[in-house]
Amino acid sequence: MELTSLTLDEFLCSDHAEIIPAPADSFQDTQSGHAAMPGPLIRTLGQGYSIHEIINQPGDVILCFEGSPVGFYMGDLVAVDAKHQGRSLSVPMVIEGVRHRALPAKRTMSVQGRSAFTKAWRVANGLDPDPWP
Repeated sequence: MELTSLTLDEFLCSDHAEIIPAPADSFQDTQSGHAAMPGPLIRTLGQGYSIHEIINQPGDVILCFEGSPVGFYMGDLVAVDAKHQGRSLSVPMVIEGVRHRALPAKRTMSVQGRSAFTKAWRVANGLDPDPWP
């Protein structure tokens, strides 16, 4: 999917979106029950962060800090460990992940997830500066 060829409403599937409550700590909750391991490097962000493919899961990515997983983008869920939040790390994860996905028919996300997807779309379309150039 190419973000620059979609309107924001198309990318967010606004006509078919379900907003759900955000879990208290979605990274820890999902990480403890998921055995995904970082695959090949997609992008180095700097400051110790890198984005990797999840093997055999096109479009799903893992964010690592100094080689250890601290976030991911799988399905519609974008999660970053609480210690690493507030750095706009969801933006490059979404941008890199959607390159290998088709536009879904609907989305299920929290208000925070919608905000992360919106910011990624705005950065990809040159409307906001890239926090991780």
